[in-house]
Amino acid sequence: MATLPFTTEVAGNIALRRKKAGLTQAQVAEKISVEKETVSRLESGKISLTVDRLQQLALIFGCSLTDLLNAPDASIEQQAKTLADMLRPLSVEEREAVMRFVGDVVRLFMSRRNA
Repeated sequence: MATLPFTTEVAGNIALRRKKAGLTQAQVAEKISVEKETVSRLESGKISLTVDRLQQLALIFGCSLTDLLNAPDASIEQQAKTLADMLRPLSVEEREAVMRFVGDVVRLFMSRRNA
C-alpha cells in the first residue's frame, strides 16, 4: 500500500472530519475566522498547518489532534458505509435483528480469538 505525503494525508483527514461533522467549508471558515478559500486550500494541502490551527480544527470536529494526523482506516469506513446502505431499506425491526446478528457474530469471533 502506497503512503501519502504527510501534508496530503492530514489535509485529507481534515476534509473527512469536516464532512463527518456535517459542516461546509464556509462554516468551518467562519468558526476559525478565515475565508472559505483558506479552508479549501487547507483541505487540498496547499497551505501549511500550524499546531494551533490543527487544535482549532480538532475542537470543531470533536476529535483529537492525533485523529487529524493519522490516516483513517479506509476499509472500515467503506465497510460501514456499505452496511449502512444495505440496512437502509429495511424496517426498524429488521435492522435491529441484523444488528443483533452482527453483534453475535462479532462476539463469537472475539471469543475464538481469545481462546
